[in-house]
Amino acid sequence: MFMRKVAFLSCCGLIASLRALSAQSAAPASSIYSRYTPASCAELGLWTEYQWWRTQNPDTAAIAPVGYAVHQTTSTAVRDCIAQLSLAALPQDQLPGFAQAALLAAEPAKADSALTRLATIAAGSPVRTHAWLLLRIISVDLEGAESRFADADAYLSKLDALGAPASVERLLAYRLLANRAHLRDSVALESRALTAAIAATRTLTPGDRSLFGDHVAAAYSDMVNLLIRQNRRDSARTVLTAGRRALDSFGMSVVEGNRMNDARGILNGREPFLAPIGRHAPPIRATRWYNLVDTSLAADTTHPATGRPSVIIIDLDPQRWFVRTPYAIVRRLAEKYQSRGVDFTVTARTTGAWDWREVPPDSEMLLIRDFARTELKLPVTLAVSTIEFTREQNGMVTAHPDAVLSSYLPPEIPQWDTPLVAYVVDRRGLVRMVVPIRRVDETMLAHVLDELLREPVPPPPTK
Repeated sequence: MFMRKVAFLSCCGLIASLRALSAQSAAPASSIYSRYTPASCAELGLWTEYQWWRTQNPDTAAIAPVGYAVHQTTSTAVRDCIAQLSLAALPQDQLPGFAQAALLAAEPAKADSALTRLATIAAGSPVRTHAWLLLRIISVDLEGAESRFADADAYLSKLDALGAPASVERLLAYRLLANRAHLRDSVALESRALTAAIAATRTLTPGDRSLFGDHVAAAYSDMVNLLIRQNRRDSARTVLTAGRRALDSFGMSVVEGNRMNDARGILNGREPFLAPIGRHAPPIRATRWYNLVDTSLAADTTHPATGRPSVIIIDLDPQRWFVRTPYAIVRRLAEKYQSRGVDFTVTARTTGAWDWREVPPDSEMLLIRDFARTELKLPVTLAVSTIEFTREQNGMVTAHPDAVLSSYLPPEIPQWDTPLVAYVVDRRGLVRMVVPIRRVDETMLAHVLDELLREPVPPPPTK
């Protein structure tokens, strides 16, 4: 009897829930969003956009192409959400969220009204509050689907006019501008932004240096990356040295030194990316080669290829092949540039196990080949090397680096970032760039390959 009563009550609860959902779907939009704040409307837009792009790119990150327009589904939902809000009645702290939501709703005039009101409030505030509010405005202008660089520049000029008291906000604002420019590979704009960010670091107070030392290091690190992208290795080395000296000049205490050690680590982490630049790429020594495009053809075992640009992708951790985004980027680049003469080689290595079971090297190499072809759909040459294992007297097993890792010594990449590092090699066989395979670098990589293809073919070596 008791179980029948529980089942009856559960059934009644389900019917009530369905009726409530039906009533909500039939209700006007204003009542659905009646409890939404401007920030909630913006979050609604970001989530809706995420979901839409997720359906477009199931095998990669749900990140839209650079400079895209917000999808109509998103703009309609956010427009209905902010329709029940009165801009005039909103408090100061809700204006940035309203402006962000208005941009997602494709209503820039409303966003401008909110930001103009916030700028008016900022102008009558103390310097640090003024600087903080200008930073909020600049963030809204730059972090939208379509960055509004002209509007951000106007507010950056006002931020610069505040001088040294606004050094922190200037550093953060110009770093944000540089990041958005990097997404588009706008070299001139990124260079200007990073130069201004580094200039702002020189007027930081001792307390701000302690709190924002990692941003100081990141500004110098990003400038090093930009100079490498411009094939200016010596200038990159000079900036790296200057960054280290800047951190050393801060004169940190022992307690604050822990935070500065992290900042120094950011700069020291650039060294493995910079060291190979200008050197000849070592030949890839693999145990087995596979042509993933046409299985009837044997892969060329001379890589990197001579006389044409090459991209050598080092897979740092083959057990993380479930991270599909980097491989999707490799596939897109290979499909676009391989037919134009760029050679793509992905390296992998055996680990002695597959799908949680021990397998011999020959079987594992075939499993790696099939997975790269059918699951990752990589139209590239695959080079697989084997890892040697030794058993110590205490029973512990030691794995030794394979030939590829021993030759290239790739930099360490944070585990959450990407398992792939690309060595971009020019027609002469010289390493021009070492870069992680990430969405933020995809446009830059494409432009670099375009530039390498335009370079003349070197004459054959004289005998």
